[in-house]
Amino acid sequence: MTGRSSEGQAPDLTGRTMSSLRWSYLSSGVNAVLLLAVTAILARLLYPAAFGVVAMAAVILSFGQYFAQMGVGRALVQRPDITREDVRVAFTSSVLLGTGFSALFWIGAPLAMYLFHDPEVVPILRVSGLTFLITGFTTTAMALLQRDLRFRAVAIVEIASYTIVYAPLGVALAYAGFGAWSLVLAGLGQLTLTALLAYAFSRHSVRPSLSGATLRALYSFGARVSGISFVEFLGSNVGPMWIGNRLGAGALGVYNRAFNLVNLPTYYFTTSLSRVMYSSMSRVQDDTAKLRGTYLSLTTVFAALLMPACWGAAGASRQIIPVLLGPRWTEAIPVFTILALAAPFSFMAHLSGVISEVTASLNPKLILSLGRLAILILLLVLLTPLGLIGYAVAFAVTEILVYASYFVLMRTVLATSMGRLLAGQGAGYTIGLLMMALTAAIGWLGTVGDLPVWLTLVIQVVAGVCGLTWFTLRGFSGAIWAAMRAGLRWTDRVRPDTRSGRIMAWLDSHAAGSRGPRT
Repeated sequence: MTGRSSEGQAPDLTGRTMSSLRWSYLSSGVNAVLLLAVTAILARLLYPAAFGVVAMAAVILSFGQYFAQMGVGRALVQRPDITREDVRVAFTSSVLLGTGFSALFWIGAPLAMYLFHDPEVVPILRVSGLTFLITGFTTTAMALLQRDLRFRAVAIVEIASYTIVYAPLGVALAYAGFGAWSLVLAGLGQLTLTALLAYAFSRHSVRPSLSGATLRALYSFGARVSGISFVEFLGSNVGPMWIGNRLGAGALGVYNRAFNLVNLPTYYFTTSLSRVMYSSMSRVQDDTAKLRGTYLSLTTVFAALLMPACWGAAGASRQIIPVLLGPRWTEAIPVFTILALAAPFSFMAHLSGVISEVTASLNPKLILSLGRLAILILLLVLLTPLGLIGYAVAFAVTEILVYASYFVLMRTVLATSMGRLLAGQGAGYTIGLLMMALTAAIGWLGTVGDLPVWLTLVIQVVAGVCGLTWFTLRGFSGAIWAAMRAGLRWTDRVRPDTRSGRIMAWLDSHAAGSRGPRT
C-alpha cells in the first residue's frame, strides 16, 4: 500500500512535519479551550460523585484498552514500510478484539463491585464498554492518517467530534438531570463520530484478512508496546483505584477534576508534538544524530514553556479552582497545587518515552515502568494516612524519579552526555520558580485587597503571559528564543509581508541580542 515516503524524512520541524505540527496544535488548542469551558459548566451541573463513578469505570476500562488494541496502531506508524495486507489485517484484528472486549466487559461488569463497592459503577461500566467496539473500527484509520502526516485531517476529526457531539450533548444531558450518564453518552457519541470521520478521510480497505505472518509481524512490536503501556497505565491509575477503593466516589471525583484540570491542557500540548514527531522520527529511527538534535531542541523548549505554565498555575491554585470549578470544589486546591508542580516532569518523561519507542528500546522502558509502579505503590502505602494529599505527593515524587531515570536512558540511546541533556533546562526551572512566586504574590495581594477572585485570576494570567514572553525573548541573553528559532526553522521561509512574517519580525526585533528582523 505504501512504503517510505519521500516527504518529511527528517525529524526536524520543517516541511510536512511542521505543517502537521501546526494542525495538531490547532486541534489541541481548540479542544483544550473547549475542555476548560465544558469542565467549568459540568462542574456546576454535576456533583463530584458523578465524576467519581465515571472515573471508576474509566480506570477499569483502561485495563482492557491496552489489550483490545495491542499496540497495532503504533506498529503501523513505526514500521518503515507497510502493505495493503498489513492494513487489512490490522483493521480486521482490531474490530475482532474490540468486539470481544466489549462483550467481555458487559458480562464481567459486576466484578467491579469487588474493587470499588459502588453498585452504580456496574451499569456505567457495561455501557462504557462499547468504547472497545467503536475504537476497534477507528484505530487503523487514525494510525494511517498519522503515519502519512495527514494531521489536517486528524485535526478536523478531533475538533468536529468534540464540538459537534461531546460538548453540546454532555452539557445538555447534564442540565436535563442525567448525572453521570451525561458523561458516558457524550463520550460514546464523540467516539462514534471520530470513527466515521476518520474512515471518511483514510478510506482504507475493510476486506477481512487474518494472515498469520502479517499478524505476527504487526503484533510482535505492537504487543510489546501495549504491554509497556499497560504497566504505565497501572502506574498512572493505581492511585485513582486506591482512592476509589479507600475514600469513595466523591473523593475520586475531586482528584479526577484536579488532575484533568492541570494535566489535560499540558497533555494536549505535548501529545500534539509527540505524535507528529513519532511519525516523523520513525522514518529516520536509525539516524542517532538527527534524533539527538531534535530531542535536545525539544526538551529545551518544553522546559521553558511547561515549567512556567504549570508552576505558575500552582501559585494561582486558590483562584483557578473556585473560578473554573466552583465553590464546592475547594478540597481540590492542595491536590491541584501538587499535581501542577509534578506535571512538567511527567511530560518531559513522556517525550523520552517516545524516543524509546522510535528506537525500539522497549526493554529498558519496561524496566522503568515497572520501577515506577513499585515506587508508587510503596509511597501510597506510606502516605495513605494523608488521604488525597498523600496520593498527590506520592504521584509527584514518582514522576520526578521517572523523569531523572529517563535521562540516564537517553544518555545511552542518543549517545550523548548527561550535562548536555540537562544544559538546556536550567532556564525552564528558573522561569518556572519566578512565575510561581509571581502568581502566588498576586493572589496574596488580591486577598488582602479584597478583589473578586475572578479578577485576581485575570491579573495573574496577564502577568504570567507577559512575564513568560519577556523571559522567552529577553531572558538568559535570548537563549530560549534562539533555541525556539533553531527548532522552528520553517519560520525562516515565512514571507515578511504576511501576518505571520510581521509577527516573527516583531519578536525577532525584541529578542535579546537581535540586530533587527530577519528576512
